[in-house]
Amino acid sequence: MYKCVKKIVACVLISAILLGLVACGDTKGEESNAAKITYGQVWSAPSTVKIKQDDLDYADKGAPVLAYQAVRNEYENMQLFITAEKEISRFELQTSELKCGDASIAKENIDVYVQKYTILNDEYGANVMPDALLPMDAADSYGENKIYAGCNGGLWITVYIPEDTPAGLYEGTFQLVVDGNEGEETMPIPVSVHVYDYTLASEPTAKTLFSWRYERVAVGELDGSIEMMEKYYEFFLDYRISLQSLPIEILSGEEFVASVKKYWDRITTYSILSEPGEVSLWILSFKQKVEEQILALAKESTPEWNLFDKAALYIIDEPKLNTEAGYKAFITKMTQVNELLQSCVDIIKADETDTYQAFKQIENWEESILGILNLAPGARVDFNDPRAEEFWSIMNSFCPTVKNPVWKNDLKDFVEYTEKNNLDIERWWYTLNSAFAPLATYHIGDDNLLSSRTLSWLQLKYNISGNLYWDAAAYTDESHDNRFLDVYVSPYRIPTNPINPGGDGFLTYPGAKYGVYGPLPSLRLMSIRDGMEEYELLKAVQDELKTRVNVYGADFSVEQAMERFYRQLAGKSLIMYKDGEYGLDFVSLRQELLQMLVGLEKGMDFVIGNIETKDNKATITYFVPKDATITIGGKEQQPIEGLKYQYVLDLAESTSLQATVSNQKGDTFAYDSHIAYPVYMLNALDNETVLASIYASDGGTVALVSNDNYSTDGTAVHVKVKGVSTGNIIADSSYSPSVSLETMLFDKSQITDLKSFSIDIYNPGESFNLNARLYSGDTYLEFDKYEIASGKNTLMFDIAPEDSEKFSSADTLVFELENMDENGNVLSYEFYMDNIQGYVE
Repeated sequence: MYKCVKKIVACVLISAILLGLVACGDTKGEESNAAKITYGQVWSAPSTVKIKQDDLDYADKGAPVLAYQAVRNEYENMQLFITAEKEISRFELQTSELKCGDASIAKENIDVYVQKYTILNDEYGANVMPDALLPMDAADSYGENKIYAGCNGGLWITVYIPEDTPAGLYEGTFQLVVDGNEGEETMPIPVSVHVYDYTLASEPTAKTLFSWRYERVAVGELDGSIEMMEKYYEFFLDYRISLQSLPIEILSGEEFVASVKKYWDRITTYSILSEPGEVSLWILSFKQKVEEQILALAKESTPEWNLFDKAALYIIDEPKLNTEAGYKAFITKMTQVNELLQSCVDIIKADETDTYQAFKQIENWEESILGILNLAPGARVDFNDPRAEEFWSIMNSFCPTVKNPVWKNDLKDFVEYTEKNNLDIERWWYTLNSAFAPLATYHIGDDNLLSSRTLSWLQLKYNISGNLYWDAAAYTDESHDNRFLDVYVSPYRIPTNPINPGGDGFLTYPGAKYGVYGPLPSLRLMSIRDGMEEYELLKAVQDELKTRVNVYGADFSVEQAMERFYRQLAGKSLIMYKDGEYGLDFVSLRQELLQMLVGLEKGMDFVIGNIETKDNKATITYFVPKDATITIGGKEQQPIEGLKYQYVLDLAESTSLQATVSNQKGDTFAYDSHIAYPVYMLNALDNETVLASIYASDGGTVALVSNDNYSTDGTAVHVKVKGVSTGNIIADSSYSPSVSLETMLFDKSQITDLKSFSIDIYNPGESFNLNARLYSGDTYLEFDKYEIASGKNTLMFDIAPEDSEKFSSADTLVFELENMDENGNVLSYEFYMDNIQGYVE
């Protein structure tokens, strides 16, 4: 152990080098990173992307090296691929222990899975995507580890770091064995795991409630035993997910409470009325059993252990509140449920025995029952609706669907409403199937594994307590009375009409098909667990930063310090960026998170609060503890005020900041923080000459104005555009008011090197949407629909390698707007444009 501990400082540097070998941004477009073998190519990829079976020319092929970074009690993943140029009859990855001095990560803590592909044809198009993960042994036994020529074959390698693992760099070599018509071939795969000096807590704080039905599991596994249900329940707990119904055989209060207590340290939420084979939606049909379970919970609860703390009622699913009948039905049901809870309180109050003596010692014990969390996904009323007061008097949770950009407006209105009315309402969200990429999804067809992962990051950012998902393991065809559905072959819950995306309703696969007792994971489930773990890491950083508020002074903001982690992952509408887009390098971002977490826990803070970039100079404001010494570029830095420092980084020379913090004991801690990428000003839009190249449609106006509120440098292009109404419905519905910018505005000397470009749009009014297209004559490159929120918006336009030629020959960038609203009213727009900038990464 001593040797390993002594090696830690060097390990930080070595690990950073190894991580650099496989970072997405470092290998972009360099096919030579893949290693050549007789049968094709071997290469690696991070756990943030899905690689299609036919994506032979994937642009970011990493060297065949597996480099992990993790904390103790955490699972981390990487991928290894073989692109077969000749048919491969069998492949296998043989693992071994990883060593750091005298310490080791045992082979038993390393799992290897073969990625199984499924055929899709849905919202995401016709694709062959990976999802099910077969254990290496099972895949070998069933002949699922073969690759046809002209196809990719993938391995998913998971490493678990036990809680007693010393920090350091663990290294070893796995052996990839490939066999075919030309004989067996073996390739060594170097492996490293940088274990940070931090232990992830086993009990999650991010709440979850993923529904499931016993009978749907039983159909897939051909086993409806309680042992199989316990296997599934405990399997999901290993992924930090609490399933809705506890695994019990009957509805007795005694068995129910025993199950709650058995899993207490691992669950975040459970439903009262855990009915075998069903969910808690039917509590009014089982009033006696609900009462029995609640009274049993009260009997076993004490001031030290209140079993109601994690209880919930999933009362009604997606209520239709937009009709008066639907609203009345919802209020009636909620009222009846609350009356049922009150009757349980009355029974306990009237009891004169010692049955509930300990429970009654809990302060305000009645609220433990009356205040049980009630969840109704999708239930909301307009906050200005006269019925809102009645609605929020009966609901203690807010659980909107995460399916469109409107959600953020819902959240903003909700926060304002609850603060104004002093309401204590818990925030959840509902991960519904109709949220399609590029929004956050759990879909097989979404090739961005950061999507499901970073949903947990945003859960912390927006202070969302819990995540409700509709079904975790449904192996049945809903269009045919829930008969068996082989989800390995048909990923749609209504196969004859796949209006719902592939994977909707299941995150696991039945192990019975491959001789495994219990569920097999999916890529999506692995990604969700990654996000759940990172939620806890982010929360630990946030909690540490909150203790610094009074130390660092009024200029220090926890929200601003945390935002550097969030801003690279998602835009204003919960849109997930892909690894490599807009300069996002997730390996480096995660490394910064782990460095910051360990540094804060050790009292060796280096907290970046703000970064201002101008003319490719980044002015970095950061905070360091009292009596600490901060060194950057070999020079000791001095505070500008209190414990606040500033450093100016020339982005043309470096995009990262290396800093070392030392304390008076002589301890040191190193940070390597990505700051920004060089930005080239293509046009500042700050003089009259630009107006000749900007046009507004049909009577719109374009003018250069001085305005400090709606520009970067005090000058901007002011645009006014208005829709038209000709009386011809067909013509008006197809018309789009627009603003056009000729590409002569762009600096042609930089244009061919760009990976993306941006333009700042300042909106003085309410939000609106626009579409962006880049035209070259009559052909165009479609970008996206952008929500232009009130205030400053920076629109980013990503340029794929295959589009570079189109971009360099394009003549006009066009912003298209909606002509009329849903009521037929002509729409008017006013906004300011500033700063066309280009990005090389």
